[in-house]
Amino acid sequence: MNNQISLLITIFNGDFLVRAALKVNRNEITDDALQYPLEPESQQEIKKKLWGHMRDIGPIVEVMQIFDVVDRSWSVEQEGQK
Repeated sequence: MNNQISLLITIFNGDFLVRAALKVNRNEITDDALQYPLEPESQQEIKKKLWGHMRDIGPIVEVMQIFDVVDRSWSVEQEGQK
């Protein structure tokens, strides 16, 4: 069984919305943070998992659990080699 969850996080920076997809190990985030992602404590916990340049641009306004996050950037380069 896969122990990872994928999240789509929306952050409001004052002028526009920024979305980031994030995959984390299930044991690295609390159930409360997933159930109540807009609570201040939950936002702090989720923001700790984000990349540095995403942490301070604004408040989290939405968190959705999505099916999966897949990095396909490698396949574009490898596709040309076939």
